Amino acid sequence: MTRHLAFINGTLIAPDRLIEDAMLVSRDGIITAIKPPGTPPKQAEVIDARGCYIAPGYVDLHIHGGGGADFMDGTVDAIRTGCRSHLKHGTTTIFPTTTTGSVDQIMQMLAACREVQAEQASPIAGEHLYG
Repeated sequence: MTRHLAFINGTLIAPDRLIEDAMLVSRDGIITAIKPPGTPPKQAEVIDARGCYIAPGYVDLHIHGGGGADFMDGTVDAIRTGCRSHLKHGTTTIFPTTTTGSVDQIMQMLAACREVQAEQASPIAGEHLYG
């Protein structure tokens, strides 16, 4: 099912400036238009961003967990908890990062990450081997 969104009244963070009272229109997660204030498309779900910023999703290349969970716990629950925490705060892409551990610990963490990565709304773009 196609999802249309129109974010209105917010301050849009553009590459070269801030745009006050912008309207950002998207279809299935892809930006289709950035417009001055006006009437949103009929088919769009309207999200009033008054007093807020409309920003691109953040990317974290080196992250060990989140929401009280450590990715090196190596469980699907720990990975999901960390992912939910980052998504809640605007980080839309992460690379879970290992710490020094045994080969078995690292492999368990990677397997759990890959399981969560296969889920529809996963922010995991890959894993960062560190340590």
